[in-house]
Amino acid sequence: MLEGGLLGWATDQLIKLDDQAPGLIARVLTAAPKRRQAIFAALAANDVRGGDFAISDDLFPASLAEVIRHGRASDILRHAFNQVPEGFSGLLERIGERPLGRPQDYMLLHSIAAGDGSVGVEALRDGRITSRKLAVYSALDERWRHANTLGRIDTPGEALTFNCAVDFVQAVSTRATDEVVANAIAAMRPTSTLPRMLDRLLRRADRLPEHPITAGDNELRPLTSMRELLEAGRKFRNCLAHRLADVAAVTCP
Repeated sequence: MLEGGLLGWATDQLIKLDDQAPGLIARVLTAAPKRRQAIFAALAANDVRGGDFAISDDLFPASLAEVIRHGRASDILRHAFNQVPEGFSGLLERIGERPLGRPQDYMLLHSIAAGDGSVGVEALRDGRITSRKLAVYSALDERWRHANTLGRIDTPGEALTFNCAVDFVQAVSTRATDEVVANAIAAMRPTSTLPRMLDRLLRRADRLPEHPITAGDNELRPLTSMRELLEAGRKFRNCLAHRLADVAAVTCP
């Protein structure tokens, strides 16, 4: 049972609306996921009344109970949001039967479909949509929002670390343009990992930070280029060549 009742934060609203349209709760509990999530989205819009959506007082919430009780998924969404962005209904279906953790999560999902359009819808196309996944989406740099990153990052903190890692790679490699990084993300295979992708990009670094040691001797030799770093790793058979992505990650504050 979800915190706050059988259907989480939506429970209290549904109980009140059931008084206006008896049988409403039973209809919700037996509804298919598509219609049920449309109902949760409408309740979320009602919960954050005003917010990012201009909803007329003469439409909302006076007749909300009847719309939920008798309307189709499309009717419910139009009643709640007036304008339903393309792809929004499909995203709602990816949530499942339970409501998202907070009403604001539905507002964010609507904002993604309306503001980011097909890019946002495509990024969220794989797997189940959860509150955590939406938090990861928000934390990711908008350039790196893709199904291949969302499927490999579990927390907003990890998303911020990935942002920093890419920033570092781009700082040391003139070849790692936004287009190159975005294409590398899009081309990832199911068995690929983000550290491996960063590693491949980092191996092409051509402007490493200035080395603190400018001159070497018989005992100490500065490694001032990526080629020298990789050659040293092969020569001494150590992990240097395989820890490049870790170096990028630890540059994050």
